[in-house]
Amino acid sequence: MSSAAARPETVPNFRLRASRGWATRDAADRFSICLERVFAHEGGFNNLKADRGGATNFGISLRFLQGEAAMNPAVRRLLADQGLGGPVTAQTIRAISADTAASLYLWCFWVPCRCDELPAGVDGMLFDQAVNAGRTNGARLLQRAVNFAGHHPHLAEDGQIGPRTIAAAQAVRFVDLRAAFREVAVQRYRAIVEANPSQQKFLRGWLARAAALGDV
Repeated sequence: MSSAAARPETVPNFRLRASRGWATRDAADRFSICLERVFAHEGGFNNLKADRGGATNFGISLRFLQGEAAMNPAVRRLLADQGLGGPVTAQTIRAISADTAASLYLWCFWVPCRCDELPAGVDGMLFDQAVNAGRTNGARLLQRAVNFAGHHPHLAEDGQIGPRTIAAAQAVRFVDLRAAFREVAVQRYRAIVEANPSQQKFLRGWLARAAALGDV
């Protein structure tokens, strides 16, 4: 994303606080709270044939990690530091720890999506859907939800979190934005199943995930 904050040279542990790189303690705490919800949704290791992301652990999928490791030297260093250097395979995914997953979530999702700049509640909705749908799709869902909530002028649904999207998310009433975000997430999930009926087995869990958006 062109408007995203740059990734650092290293990938630190997610428990850093203000004196070690967080703007405020509240920012660190918001990440930790939202991360716990994502972990609860995603669960531990699985390798379901119907899962298009392949083997997954703590929500980190094989397809995602292969792509990130290929283009991001910081991710490769993180994996190497954890004894997971070399080609990313299903065994790499199985061996990922919760702390490693948390660091990946911080620098591959929370920071690029500029979640620290969004109101509490909105940050978690964007983070959750960026993890589940990808950063660009998650950003588009936020922009669509802002538009559905009645913000004018309408945002371009370009999948980039920039100053206009942040300002609009701050301006819309949270209760309206939460309802709209839940609705656009449901629409996305139902569209996935309509296009690919093999994904029907996941729909119940996806709809529960959408209904919980904005609860933390």
